[in-house]
Amino acid sequence: MSGDLRCEPLSIEQLRSLPPIVSEYTSDEIFRVDLIERADCVTWTLRAQRLTEPVRKVYDIGRIDHILSSYSDVKEENLHCLGAFVGDEYVGLAIWTETSWNNSLWLMDIRTRRENRGRGIGRALLDYVAAVARDDGWRGILVETQNNNYAAIRFYRRYGFQFSGLNHNLYSNDDLDRQDVAIYLYYSINGE
Repeated sequence: MSGDLRCEPLSIEQLRSLPPIVSEYTSDEIFRVDLIERADCVTWTLRAQRLTEPVRKVYDIGRIDHILSSYSDVKEENLHCLGAFVGDEYVGLAIWTETSWNNSLWLMDIRTRRENRGRGIGRALLDYVAAVARDDGWRGILVETQNNNYAAIRFYRRYGFQFSGLNHNLYSNDDLDRQDVAIYLYYSINGE
């Protein structure tokens, strides 16, 4: 990415005036989640698996009010928003909140325009959030994605996030059957 990439904090009102960035992905691989239950042992496994047909998901149209409707339990005044710009073009967004009870930041949303992916924008957004976490004394950053968003998981893992858990009943009662499982990843600040 050229040197004209910059990240800057934005208010909700500023985001309302910017063009939307759609939240969507297509993946031809997943981290398949399997559950094995026995009387004395429960095991979940995650393994990369190529799909015969790609999975495509569109979460929202990218307008800030639509994004925020997914997080209605978080007060707007507790949100931190960050925009990424190349020149004057708005190309990326990160939204996080502080969770003081466990001294971490919850990265609620991070997205880049499809045509700008793979150009370092997501990394620049994460660099900024990690710097905030480090400077403000948070112990780490937690993010949730889906096992079928293989590119997102690879992106977080390359950055240094570690698998920290899953929830195979978060979205529906048949997440395992549909292979649409919540995956949690955690980035430790300063290895703490």
